[in-house]
Amino acid sequence: MLAAGCDGQQFVGGLPVGDPVPTNAQFVDFAIATLDTEVADHAAVTSVAMYRPDFRTPDGSTILFTRSGGMGDYVVALTLADDSVHAYFVMCGAGLDTKRCFIGPPSID
Repeated sequence: MLAAGCDGQQFVGGLPVGDPVPTNAQFVDFAIATLDTEVADHAAVTSVAMYRPDFRTPDGSTILFTRSGGMGDYVVALTLADDSVHAYFVMCGAGLDTKRCFIGPPSID
């Protein structure tokens, strides 16, 4: 479910998203494992979507960030059978370890 933000910014599950991207099993599997840890008795996952993140400063400027060794940084949105949406900013790849994934987002303070 999308909700409009300021200046055309869109949010899914509370995270700011840009363009949709094709799903990637590594990112999706990590997001589902995170959900399983956080909400052990959650409803079944019925659909998955991935997006480019769209973090912005208070004045609406886009925040650009880079890191080395990354396979990508995406928002993974999991829609559950109870119609709830859980979104995670998943970052996969760290240096030479392309299999390592972790949850973001980066600090914007």
